[in-house]
Amino acid sequence: MRCLKAALVVGCLGASAPESVALASAKCPNLTILLDASGSMLENPAGPSGAIDPVVANRKYTVAAKALTDLVNLYDGVLPIGMSIFPSDGMCGAATLNIAPALYTRQSIISLLGSSAPASFAPDTPTSASIASLVAKPPLKDATRRQYVLLLTDGEPYCSNGSESVAQSVTAVKNAYNGTPQVKTFVVGFGQLNATAQSTMNQLADAGGVPSGDSTYHYYRADSSAALVSALDKVLTTISGDAGGMQCDDSCYGMGCVTATDKCVAGMCKPDPCAGVACTAPQFCYTDGTSAGVCVDSCASPCGTGTHCERGQCVSDPCGAPCGPGKRCNQATSQCEADPACTSLVPKCLSPRGCISGQCVDDPCASGLIACPDGTACVPWAGTCQSLTAAPTDTGSVASGCGCRIPGRGGSEAPTAAVAALLLGAVLFRRRTWRQAQRQR
Repeated sequence: MRCLKAALVVGCLGASAPESVALASAKCPNLTILLDASGSMLENPAGPSGAIDPVVANRKYTVAAKALTDLVNLYDGVLPIGMSIFPSDGMCGAATLNIAPALYTRQSIISLLGSSAPASFAPDTPTSASIASLVAKPPLKDATRRQYVLLLTDGEPYCSNGSESVAQSVTAVKNAYNGTPQVKTFVVGFGQLNATAQSTMNQLADAGGVPSGDSTYHYYRADSSAALVSALDKVLTTISGDAGGMQCDDSCYGMGCVTATDKCVAGMCKPDPCAGVACTAPQFCYTDGTSAGVCVDSCASPCGTGTHCERGQCVSDPCGAPCGPGKRCNQATSQCEADPACTSLVPKCLSPRGCISGQCVDDPCASGLIACPDGTACVPWAGTCQSLTAAPTDTGSVASGCGCRIPGRGGSEAPTAAVAALLLGAVLFRRRTWRQAQRQR
């Protein structure tokens, strides 16, 4: 499996995809999704216009919500993602920033999408007022980040009170592009658009500074569910290329913690559970970052064949050692093999976390949570200390495989490790392969 060659991909480790995705260091760009929830979004994207589709699952809004849910499932924790629904009042109210762009907004966005379907067939689409409202919000005024708005709409700007026009919307998008900081707007035109609407979408796309590159459709054209998924993929590809090689990291994995006694757990700084816990060698303080630190024994001698060290005891293990992230031990063959619970996990674990038994967890050894006594070493992913005379075992470090880096998180071995920078292109590749796997089921 090769790494997708995108503009920001600058390295690749190994040849196979790991069960975690490695990330690079720098500040991440903000992506704010602006979703049209006017009455026409109750239509079927394939037409006809002017009629509500009686099947809820076939409506534009439902299809768009599903596609955006898939997007945030794949990019949660990778890019700071925000969400805004317009109109804000079901009539002509300008959008508010419902969810500010940040890491780990997935659940909030999915909840908002589920509660914001159009309530009536009202035609109001306050595009210019919504763009102007968003770019004035403090998160989009952060000049230390690149700023992007993804406008997903199915029609022309309109308000029954006469406060909206195409010219006003084009001006609002252009002002955002020419503002400080610059806010670029991707325009996704959803559904069967007539020639007038297509012209409007083209004008908005050109004003936004990131047109699709198509000579006819300057906006990202999406006239079906599949086309919408493809359009969103292209937008994320463009973000990676448009960033000009910028790497990003907003987490403590790459940026560290301000307080020296804190530890980086699940991408957030938390008090060290072992702080104040005094253990006498050969014991050590064990914690997985979420549990209180306790003193446990280390293994003073190497464990024999078919066993591994666990809290000072040699326990039976047909594979001879913990299999590591994305793997499980096949008791019959005594071989480590892919764990289906990790293969199907969405969203994928972001390095330096790894998937163990279908859950994203930190490696207690790499995260600095475990301090082993002299003469012993921490067994990766097991979080146990054993004698240094034991033969080292490959436990499936997240540094192996195609660790294509993407914006959002830090190193693959330890919070301060220098690792190859691989960015958004890898997530796009993983997104496509995941979708292919889903279709084959």
